[in-house]
Amino acid sequence: MAGFFQEDKKMRKFLSLISRAIHDYSMIKDGDKVLVGISGGKDSTLLALALGYIQKYYKTKFELRALMIDHGFEEVTEAQVNALVEFLASHGIKMDIVKTNIKQIVFDQRKEKNPCWLCARFRRAALCEYARENGFNKIALGHHKDDVIETLLLSIFYEGRLSTFGPITHLDRTDTTIIRPMIYVSENTLIANAKNQNYPIIENPCPYDKNTQRTYVKRLIKQIEKDVPPVRDRMLSALTNPQRNNLWDQYEKQQPFKKTKTVSTKVVTVKKVQKTKASPKINADPTKAPEYSTPVLADVPKKTTTKVTAKATAKTATKATTKATTKTTTKATTTKATKTKAEPR
Repeated sequence: MAGFFQEDKKMRKFLSLISRAIHDYSMIKDGDKVLVGISGGKDSTLLALALGYIQKYYKTKFELRALMIDHGFEEVTEAQVNALVEFLASHGIKMDIVKTNIKQIVFDQRKEKNPCWLCARFRRAALCEYARENGFNKIALGHHKDDVIETLLLSIFYEGRLSTFGPITHLDRTDTTIIRPMIYVSENTLIANAKNQNYPIIENPCPYDKNTQRTYVKRLIKQIEKDVPPVRDRMLSALTNPQRNNLWDQYEKQQPFKKTKTVSTKVVTVKKVQKTKASPKINADPTKAPEYSTPVLADVPKKTTTKVTAKATAKTATKATTKATTKTTTKATTTKATKTKAEPR
């Protein structure tokens, strides 16, 4: 293990960056039990080797073990996994394997179009469960500097917030701490070290590999890097030195206006209902006043007939009286005239 790092200057630089991150954020302390998540790629394998070296030659004493989560992809053969187990064992690192049905759930049953978040969630749950059952209080993941920057841009572009994962994350539910010792290591450094070393690498079998939003952001950073070569270091510096940031959290923001409910001004047309005048009941005794009651359909003909009859009777009586008066007046006048004619002059 010692020769593995000391014979190569690039590997020594890689190891120094990991040691610096562990020291800066107190990632590993005496008596810790650290579980390294192994995917089979270059990042996690190099992290396991570096932590194995630190375990042997540094003052900090801790327990170390590697764990690989088997997602259930048929493309990953048993021979590939065994080769990785034997390689780590030759460097004093024990690796266990946990078989899961993540591939069956995410791809076969649910058929997720964007499966990365769900797959990562299941994988993290399997790691935490194993750590809790076996007494490991810390889980080391192989996220590097480029992952930090890409996650920051993904949060800005697709979530509208300034956010990325930190060097240390404590999970309250499982009482487990996630550490990321490679946050100072660039992906180019990892690629260069992987080419110079002869160790087994298992390619990512996921059908969505290199066809995600992260892949787009990765290409975008490479384009920016042509015009601004130190862009990665500048972005990481902005994260590690928040006291130099000038964000809007320092300004007091007024409370937003409360939305008032708009009152409808619709004109409602009310139809006036014409009240029907109550019809009097005809009493047999004419000396009593008529009694009023609510009119019904049967009362209408009576009311109409009574009214018309009374009116006709009054009219006939008036006509008869007028005729009788006229007749009497005419008769009286004729008699008078006759009497007057009989008298001699």
